[in-house]
Formats: sequence, structure tokens, C-alpha cells
Amino acid sequence: MIIQFYGIISLNRFARHLFLFQLFLVVVTTCAYGDTSTGSKNVKNKLFRYISKSEKKSIVKTGKISNTDVTGKKKRIFVTDREYKTAGRAKTYNQLAHKPSFVVEIDPNAVKHISPMKRINPKENRRYGVGGGNQATTRDPIKVNPKNIRLLKGAPKR
Repeated sequence: MIIQFYGIISLNRFARHLFLFQLFLVVVTTCAYGDTSTGSKNVKNKLFRYISKSEKKSIVKTGKISNTDVTGKKKRIFVTDREYKTAGRAKTYNQLAHKPSFVVEIDPNAVKHISPMKRINPKENRRYGVGGGNQATTRDPIKVNPKNIRLLKGAPKR
């Protein structure tokens, strides 16, 4: 049996099995170690929020991620299960309006009433990035340990 791909490549039975096995390894590796194309890693039992310097100050002061904006109006808090090492990747895959300076690690048990994790649609908010990351939201404040805040590589200097 021969498989043809767009009439250009044909594989005999042995080559087809080898090709499918290699494809299987790529899928398994991606599932186990995160999506290498986005430079992220899915981390079990951890959530992350990418934050600015001002949000970091608020977290250090209060020990929680606030569910209100600067005017006191209630807001949704967005979190992800993907850990990015650079500010640029966090911005583009999460479609953030500005490059974050820091990432805060969150214990999932500290998040009440969280929505299901869903993929960020690449077709929405293209002006902010390519999307494709994962996100969930809550309207409740989240208790965090300020020691779990880390500076991102390539963070803005401002």
C-alpha cells in the first residue's frame, strides 16, 4: 500500500509506519513537555498570572491579586496554566495589551470559582499577539505568596 501526500511524496508501507511513529512521538512529547512552538510549558498543579510593576506592588502589599481595577470597579482575573520564560512570549500568546514585567505563580487551590481553561483564539485581538495560549478567569481575589513573583526575561525597563 502506498500513501500519497499531494501527489509529491509517496511512502511504502514501512516508511508510512515509521512516519506515523515519528508523528506519534512528536505529539506525545508536545503533550508531556508543553507546546515547544510557543516556548511554553504546561505545568500541572500551578497557575500563572503575568503582571506589571504596579500590580506587583499591590500583591507585595496585600498578599493577593486584586479583583478590582484602579477605580474600584470589579474585574475578571485572567490566569494560565502555561509558564513562559520571556515577557514577549507571555504577551503574544496570551494577547496582552502590554509586555508584562513579572510572573506570579499561583496555587490552583487558592483560586475560587474559576472558569474552565480554554485556548485563546488566535483570530481575536490580533493586534496584541498571535494567541494560542490557555486562559481561565475568576472574579474572586486570589491569595498568593509574594515570594512566588519572578522577573521575566525581556521585561520592560519602565
